[in-house]
Amino acid sequence: MKRKRDNLTILILLLVVVAAIGFLLNQQGITNKLVTVTGSSQTVSVPSTANIMSYFAIAAGGALATPGIVWTNIATLPATDFPADADYIGALNDLTDYYISVSSDSNINVDMCISANQPLTSGLNTIPLSGYGWAWNLLNDINNPSLASSTSMLTMYASAGTTITPGSNDYFRYWLDVPSGQAAGTYTNTINFKGVQTGQPC
Repeated sequence: MKRKRDNLTILILLLVVVAAIGFLLNQQGITNKLVTVTGSSQTVSVPSTANIMSYFAIAAGGALATPGIVWTNIATLPATDFPADADYIGALNDLTDYYISVSSDSNINVDMCISANQPLTSGLNTIPLSGYGWAWNLLNDINNPSLASSTSMLTMYASAGTTITPGSNDYFRYWLDVPSGQAAGTYTNTINFKGVQTGQPC
């Protein structure tokens, strides 16, 4: 009788072990089923776009910023090709202090344009713009900008520098013709500078 009970106990234990193993295998199957991925597409591609805008900034430098373009000592008339005060400065009087700078954080090259709002004017008297000469150059030395390459100021924008790279300067010199008999006075006008992306019109 005891032997039968022992056999029954062993049988029950075996059944428990088998059941436990079956349960574990079933759980593994469920786990495997849970991590199984199905579907027609498991990756997606989308476009990515960045638009970088063209940017530049210009600023007047040296005497062009302050006090501007000045002729202070025209004492004898007529005066021809009389240089502006800061046309020839430095230890050797070989540099101009008139320049426009293109900011170093610009990301395009710049062309410069120049114009005047009106002739130099004092009351009812004027000095014609035909005698207001100017020249530009990307070099700054005794020969550049040069009187030989000068042209007369206009009231419409004219090209005044090309392909000026970020962080660079566009240098200017100015000369004035004053006819004999010109009335004494302080003559003023405004000179305008405009930068455009290289290749674009003024």
